[in-house]
Amino acid sequence: MLFEFSKQLMQDFSQLLAAAPKPTLDNSQVQAVIESALQKFQLVTRSEFDAQAAVLARTRQKVELLEQQLAVLEGRVVGKVVE
Repeated sequence: MLFEFSKQLMQDFSQLLAAAPKPTLDNSQVQAVIESALQKFQLVTRSEFDAQAAVLARTRQKVELLEQQLAVLEGRVVGKVVE
């Protein structure tokens, strides 16, 4: 994946350099090429990642609690069936 990204980035820069009237690039051109390449990877920001990690942690806690409650209820049902 990283190899594909670097290969695509080099191709984009090569095309940009070939189209440029002079061999210099300004920061906005470089930034545009990098942003275009990064958009292809469907990346998220760190804050978005952290928010989703927090949601996942809370969800895991809820699932664990529900599993414990289910085990208790199953124990009660099994106890009544045996009696």
